Formats: sequence, structure tokens, C-alpha cells
Amino acid sequence: MNKIIEYDSPVANIYLDERNIFIFKLKESGAIYDVEEGVNQYEFLNYHSKGKPYKIVVDTRGSLIIPTSKACEFYLDIDNSKNFVALIVNSLPMQLLLGQMSKNKNIPISKIFKNKVAAFEWIIEK
Repeated sequence: MNKIIEYDSPVANIYLDERNIFIFKLKESGAIYDVEEGVNQYEFLNYHSKGKPYKIVVDTRGSLIIPTSKACEFYLDIDNSKNFVALIVNSLPMQLLLGQMSKNKNIPISKIFKNKVAAFEWIIEK
């Protein structure tokens, strides 16, 4: 997969691939996922999607990083109703957090997966 545009921080690596899908991988580090990190990620995604709806695969596997409550609030306050979000999650705490977040804000076009293949199949067909 060719990386067209890339964002890199102690928390995550995000890139846009040739299918015009953002790939977001949480890192295996002890970094703090705070609201500043959330703002930086949002600005990267918004700028490179030119403010238009986008597709993103968020891979949390292997990472113990969990967003702070302020970072979660920031993401929930943003209008994500037009973006397609495939979440790859294998840890129970992250499944519970992301599942609860998406239900509380009624984010209709996001889905949680346990494996990469299913996540990409779903996001590609959208």
C-alpha cells in the first residue's frame, strides 16, 4: 500500500492510501491521547479530505492507548455523521469504549470489526 499523505505522532500514524481511504493505526506506546492530539488528527483529516466526507479504517489492535475523556468529548462534538468509519478492535476495554461512544452519539456509518479483512471489505463497498 502506498502512503500518499502521512501524519505521525507518538500516539498514531495516519495516512491516505491510493484508494482514498485514511488508515489510522494507534501505536504501541505509553503516549497520552489527549485533546491536543485529537485536534491535530482532526485538522489533518479535515485538511486532506478538503472538508468532504471520507472513509477511515481505525486499527487499535496491539495498542493500549485509550483517549482521555476530553479527547473523546472532542471527537463526539465534531459532526462525523457523513464519514465512514471502520474500527478494528480486539481489546475488550476499547470495544466497550468505542461501542458506547458510537451509540451515545448515534454515529450511523461506523462499525466495529475484530479483523482487518472484514473492516476493509465493509469500507470499500461504501
